[in-house]
Amino acid sequence: MAQVLGLRRLQEYFQGTTSLLGASEPVWILGVCYEGCNTPQGDTPPALKQEVLNAILSDLMSRIWMTYRRGFPAIGTSGITSDVGWGCTLRSGQMLLAQVLLHHLVGRQWRRKLEAPFPEEVAQILHWFGDQPAEQRPYSVHNLCAAGQLHGVKAGNWLGPSGLCNTLEAIVNHVQPAGLQCRVVASSGGGAPILCTTRIGAAFEQSGSAPKASDTAAAAPASAGAPQQGGARGLLLLVPLMLGLIGKVNSRYVPQLQEVLQWPQSVGIVGGRPSSSLYFIGHQGQSVLFMDPHEVQDVVTEASDLESYFCSYLRLMPLGNIDPSLAIGFYCKSADGFQDLCQKLSQLEKESSGAPLVCVTDKEEAEPSWPARSMSDVLSDEGMSDSGTPRDGAQQPDEWEVL
Repeated sequence: MAQVLGLRRLQEYFQGTTSLLGASEPVWILGVCYEGCNTPQGDTPPALKQEVLNAILSDLMSRIWMTYRRGFPAIGTSGITSDVGWGCTLRSGQMLLAQVLLHHLVGRQWRRKLEAPFPEEVAQILHWFGDQPAEQRPYSVHNLCAAGQLHGVKAGNWLGPSGLCNTLEAIVNHVQPAGLQCRVVASSGGGAPILCTTRIGAAFEQSGSAPKASDTAAAAPASAGAPQQGGARGLLLLVPLMLGLIGKVNSRYVPQLQEVLQWPQSVGIVGGRPSSSLYFIGHQGQSVLFMDPHEVQDVVTEASDLESYFCSYLRLMPLGNIDPSLAIGFYCKSADGFQDLCQKLSQLEKESSGAPLVCVTDKEEAEPSWPARSMSDVLSDEGMSDSGTPRDGAQQPDEWEVL
């Protein structure tokens, strides 16, 4: 039985196998490291210092939590008024995007203060995700379904990380909140996707048409400023991947996933277990910390309901047990931050023993550095449930980047 890690106690286990917040290994949350233990007394094992636990608690309580909602206006002509049972990948994607917007508009250092009003920028971010088909709610389930139609998104249907990434790219680049842009790094030819530094990095230099006034008004509070026409003021980089077969990530990728969660550019991973999507925000050793979108809540209708966007618990699972289909997110505040990320990815590629997450190059039309698997190796039923229907959060094999 899965056990919930209450933020007020921080002492419990998930799946009965791996303890959280022991002192032997640091805790990483979206690129921030927490460590420091007390001197053990007698037979008592060392434990994290209380101030470290308090800092972890403060960080966790400041992560925006998106879940299933019921009772919202119908999505288009579908008549669907709840995303229960089908929308967990969209909700995980909303959590990743909400974290990016916090980084972009407020800063990674922001911490929620209980019983205090939300800062204007934070309240605005939460309103943007309200479940309404309105221009002032650009990242609602309704608008994500509309923006993702060309990428296979349909209300009531399951969605995989690849379609999610393309949908987030479309909606972010349409709205460009305070100059934020998005790029997806993927390849349809198999093998590790190729990140071309010159092409992606050009987002910080390109001048383009300014967003419509209505988009800017809906997407950025006055204190955040309007998008710059001279280039991005921040870049969200999404990398959809397939890192194994038969419902389990290949163990050779686990160290790389641990490392990317430690980088300052990390905004988490949309992944999960077979049949359900989750949002991974960090790790401790071989265990991954995640936020679960599967709790059902009523639609937010008043400002007082904004508290429901923050959860009072976190969950933990072995990193080696996650589903191989996932999407990694990075946020770069500037061109310098992007160059630093590329250097980290390039070094990770060199140390990958022939199985990198991403290949980095400065040349257009470059070929993958590593060979792709034969498609005969991936024609399995891991994207299907026992009943033969697609799993929640899964897509068909030909929609993945197979490594």
